[in-house]
Amino acid sequence: MPSGALLTPVQGDMLITTDGTVLDGVDLTGCITIRAHDVVIKNSRITCSSSTTSMVVATNGSYRNLVVQDSELDGTGTVDIGIGWQNYSLSRVEIRGTNDGARAGSNTTVDSSWIHAMTRRNGLHPDSIQSTGGTGIRITNNFLDPRNDATGDQGNAAIMLGSELRPFVLQNVFIAGNTLSAGNYSINVRADTNASNIVVQDNVFNTDAKYGAITAPLSVAMNGTNVLATGRPVSVVPAR
Repeated sequence: MPSGALLTPVQGDMLITTDGTVLDGVDLTGCITIRAHDVVIKNSRITCSSSTTSMVVATNGSYRNLVVQDSELDGTGTVDIGIGWQNYSLSRVEIRGTNDGARAGSNTTVDSSWIHAMTRRNGLHPDSIQSTGGTGIRITNNFLDPRNDATGDQGNAAIMLGSELRPFVLQNVFIAGNTLSAGNYSINVRADTNASNIVVQDNVFNTDAKYGAITAPLSVAMNGTNVLATGRPVSVVPAR
């Protein structure tokens, strides 16, 4: 969010059903559900506290072109997911206080964002970004760190990839230019992932993951341009 931005306080959950709605400069205490095309959320702070709502910002494959930019999404440690699942673009956004920061399904972009301080909930594994399947996913130029310093929880992964949910494939994924920290592995690709055209390149890995920088099946190639913060090349642990 731009420094010094003046925000208008708004109380209560929002259901957006009008195509082309623009939410600009709002300090919302509540959660947002999108049921419209071409919605824009910008220059806003969304603080969602709920024992019944699973996402700070929720959309699905029935609606296209959700854009969230220059904003903050805070799950206050009570909400499972910052934003999900499909057909959205996230740019210059901070997500914190959720179990998973972004759930990335088909046609999603997460760029130039800071997703950190995940909060483990209901026995789930915290990830800055998780995809459980989809096509057309871009994850670029982000700072991703799932650890929660307040609890000492390393989290599971900065990026967790799989294909266990519909469409039961993971394809056309581009991951580049990110700085990744913590987790058991900072990038974790499930051994049973039905994957094709996965590109992982030019990422920097801090050396604070529990077991290593990347684990992935041998069928998912990792580019040699991925490096540790020390400058050394990244080794990939075969997923099992």
